[in-house]
Order: sequence, then C-alpha cells, then structure tokens
Amino acid sequence: MADRNGYIGRAPSDSSVVVARQTFSPTGITTDFTFASGYTVGYLDVYLNGAKQIEGQDYNANDSSTFEVLGGGAQSGDILEAVAYKAFNVSNIKDAPGNFTVGNNLTVVGTITGDGSALTGVAGGKFSANDTGISTTSSVGIGTTNATGAADSNNTAVLNVGVVTANFFYGNGGGLTGIAGTENIITGTAATFTNVVKVGTAITLDATSGIITATSFSGSGANLTGVTATDVGTLGNLNVTGVGTFGGDVSVRNLTGVAATFTGVLTYEDVASVDSVGIVTARGGFEIGAAGVGGTITAVGNAQFVGFASATAFAGYDSLQAGYFDIVSGPTPDPVIYNVTYASKDATHRYFGQGSGLGYKINGVFSPWLTLTPGRKYRFLMSSSDMSAHPFRFYKEADKTTAYTDNVTSTSTYTEILVTDSTPQVLHYQCSLHGYMGNGASTLSNVAATQTVGLSTAAATVAGIVTTLDLSSAQDHKITVSGISTVTVKGGTEGESHTVRIINSGITTVGFSTFFLFPSGADPSMPTASGAISLISFTVNRVGAGGTQLLAGAALNYS
Repeated sequence: MADRNGYIGRAPSDSSVVVARQTFSPTGITTDFTFASGYTVGYLDVYLNGAKQIEGQDYNANDSSTFEVLGGGAQSGDILEAVAYKAFNVSNIKDAPGNFTVGNNLTVVGTITGDGSALTGVAGGKFSANDTGISTTSSVGIGTTNATGAADSNNTAVLNVGVVTANFFYGNGGGLTGIAGTENIITGTAATFTNVVKVGTAITLDATSGIITATSFSGSGANLTGVTATDVGTLGNLNVTGVGTFGGDVSVRNLTGVAATFTGVLTYEDVASVDSVGIVTARGGFEIGAAGVGGTITAVGNAQFVGFASATAFAGYDSLQAGYFDIVSGPTPDPVIYNVTYASKDATHRYFGQGSGLGYKINGVFSPWLTLTPGRKYRFLMSSSDMSAHPFRFYKEADKTTAYTDNVTSTSTYTEILVTDSTPQVLHYQCSLHGYMGNGASTLSNVAATQTVGLSTAAATVAGIVTTLDLSSAQDHKITVSGISTVTVKGGTEGESHTVRIINSGITTVGFSTFFLFPSGADPSMPTASGAISLISFTVNRVGAGGTQLLAGAALNYS
C-alpha cells in the first residue's frame, strides 16, 4: 500500500487533481469555517486530526465559500484541514462504449471527422445544424477547396436551400430559376426580363408595354425612332428641325428661333417682363390684366382702361372723348366707380405735411386730381367703417369753408355726385372730420366756384355775447353792437383783406377772439360810448387745420 502521508482514507494525491488547502486551528468550540479560496460544491474534503470526515454526516459544504462542522464542532487543540479539488484531467480519450457527457466547454484543437449526422442539441456558435439545414456566421465552401476559394470543376451537385445571399454571383446564371430579385447582376450576354425592371429610383422598364421611364435623358437622341408622344418633365435643350406637336402643357424658360407660330393661346405665367428688340404685333388686340379689371387695346387701336391711365403728356390726338348722358331726357347714367381707402401720407400726397397725417387713396393712388365730365355720375365707394371714421364729402374750398351738396348723395358706404353744366369748375373732396386728406377735381363745366365781382359788404345788428363774421360771404363787414360782445370769424381764404366797421348802440364793450393778432400783442382799447365808430383792418394769414390766424392793424376811433 502506498504511503498515505499521514492521511486516513483517500489522500489528495490519489489522482491527478488541482487542489487548494487551508488549515484551521480553533481556539474554542467552532462550527462554521470560511474557505478563503472557494470551492466547487461536492468537491471539498474535510479532515479532522487526520481523519477524513463524511459530508452530510460530519460536515456540510453547500455554498462554495463556507462549511459547517457537525457533532458539536471542532475544539481548541484540534487540527482541521479542508481540501478543494477538481475533476481529474484526461490526456486522450480514444473510445467511449457509452454516452460521453461534457458539463462545460469542449475544445477540440484537431479535426472532428465524420458526417455529423447524429449530432443533436447543437445550440449555436459560428456553426449550427439541425433537421432544417446548416447555419453559420462565417463562410461555407460547397464543392470548393476552401470556404472562400474559387469554383471547383467538381461542383456539379444541386444544393437544395431556401435563400442564398452573397455579395456577388459569377457565371451566366443559365441554370438559375425562381429568382425574385437581386442587387447586382453581371452577365456577358443579353438579359431577358418578363416583368417590370427598375433601376434604382430613376429608370423603369416595362417589359409588357416597352415604355422606358427615366428622370432624365442624356445625349442627342439621334437614334430614337418611332417616337410619337412623350411626357418629358424638363429638357435642357430641345432642337426641333421639323414640326413639333405637344398635346399637353409646355413650359419653356427661353424660346429662341427665327419664327414661332401658335394657333392656340400662349400664356405667360409668372413673367416679370417681356423684352423685345423688335416690334410686338398682336393682330386681335392686346389685353392687360383680367377682363373687365385692367384694360384693352383693340385691333383697330381703341384703348380702354378701367382704372387710371397716366402719362406726362398726350400728343397727336384729334380729340379726347368721354361718354355723355342726357340727364334731362335720357336714361339715368350708370355711375363711374372709384374705390376709396386711406393710409398714412407720403411725399406723393399734395398736402403731405399739412392737416391730417392720413390721406385718401382713390383706386390705390394717393389723392389724385380728378377730371369729372358733365353728364356723368361718379360714385366714391368706402367701407362703412372707413366712411364713419373719415366721411368723404365735396367742398368749394380745400379748407372746407363751404360744403357743396348740389346733386350730391351721401350714404354709409358711398358719396355720389352728378356733374352738370352748373357744377362749379373746381371742387375739393375732403374728409368732413379731418383736414387736407383729399385733393381737387375739375368738372369741365361752365360755372366758376365763385363769381363775385368787386367788393361785397355784409351788415348786421347784434346784441349777443359772440358776433361771428363770415369771411367767405364778404370782405367789408358792418356791425351795430349793443351790450357786451366778442368778435370772431369763420371761413376765409389766405391772403384776403377785410375791414370791420363797429358802431356802438348804447354803452358797448367789444372784444376779439384769439384768431385776431394785434401788433401790441393785446386787444386794442375800444370806445364804449354810444354812437362811437371804430374801424379795424386785417389780412387772413392762415385758415384750416392749423387754426385761423388774422393779422390786424390798430383800431381807429372816429368818435
């Protein structure tokens, strides 16, 4: 019997094992011990004072790191040794008459031979097989000398598989059947397709109709034959030496040629300008804008415009004509319509910087000077809100001293005027609430707005608090005043000269409104005695929105 080296039972060296030992010397009664190196459950032997202990009876080792000594544990003076070991190592296995079980990885450095037909439970890795086929994450050589090698002449067998995926296919593919689609086909001979073939997203070949669809075509197309109709999106250049017929729309950036004939309608969309170095001929006439909105020039040369036609001058005409309606016996004329809005003035407004900061716009133009024809009605349309905020009215003067209402109708949405032979030659259209928003109009009538000849006099006897002089009705004013009264004015035109004769009837006190500016800066001292006569002369310096301003001389007392 071999030397046991002091061990009773199996010694650690009885087989080829790899072991870890740890000796424990308890100082008192101890039951639990920790094996520092760890162990595999079932592969830990414990020796107490040299005698091997029986697992489950003398000790328990169940958690891979600690063990428990049963029977009251080890005592002070005992020697306790724990030995961990692994299963034996086998150098070579040449034959196994029964099943061979490997609990962990099996590494084979050499070659596994055989057809592998009895292999079962192969879970994965780079190679796996089951009753449905073989799978691998690497290459497989079929009928070749290696997994990545070239074709072998002995490769004549048929491989029954589902889908074969490869980076490239070589050969003419004569024996390939059931091919649904490929990424790349390389063939040295003609390829025939019985269904639609798509090349990327740019080219489609319909095998049934023979139509080729592409996003663009390059080349001159000199060899194209039998082309009767095409649907082409964009062409860089299209050269037609014969007759070109287009059944649909044709969009052309530049049309260059000696002559072009169009039998239908030629429509220019989004054209900023038309530049011609020669004469542009329109045999049937010329239309600007939409029908009834812009204007037309007929084939015989008549020009008709719905809005304003502006020019710095007209030359070479025999007459300028405007429609006339007999307002006595003829039908009521349909009004000429003007659309009126308003906006902040700019430098194109006649009264820019004067009166209101807003100005009327007539058909989009800032307050033009209008020409109105006798026998016509003119209707100036506004929205109800605009008319309420800035009522459109006619006046004899720009400062609105005298309103003109003859043959004028005003509603919440328009003001309309019928021009007759008795309409003043010049009228002014203005806002009744704000100054200098509009401009003027010539009526081509035979009546002037003011027909006063010579110096007019207005006389009045007053006995009230305020005495108002109407500067538009006269230039010489005579007032007989009694009691206390303040003299003020209305109307007037810049530059006019006026005189005021004041006759006291009884004890009288006379003052003047702030419209009057006197040289001394204060009202003159007027006589109060009954029968006193005074004379004041003044010139109208300003009227309108800025406030009336009268430059008066010193009062003269003729008592």
